[in-house]
Amino acid sequence: MNLADVVKKEKEKLKSNEFIVLEGSTVLEDKNVIKMIDLKIHIEINKAELIKRKTAPKSEHNDDPLKAEEIETKVWPKY
Repeated sequence: MNLADVVKKEKEKLKSNEFIVLEGSTVLEDKNVIKMIDLKIHIEINKAELIKRKTAPKSEHNDDPLKAEEIETKVWPKY
């Protein structure tokens, strides 16, 4: 199941006063997901903070730590 299908399925379950929070830059790469979004809020952080968060040890807040080099070459250019 792709991201758009998951969002559509979850959106159908919602009551009028509920909402879904989608986080991450890849969310906005799927045109089908974008069509379902009613409100987009983009929060920017600087590169140093991004590297600090993404290279933090594996935890409940960072389930996929990255190396600083990966952030410089793959993540930051998309951000």
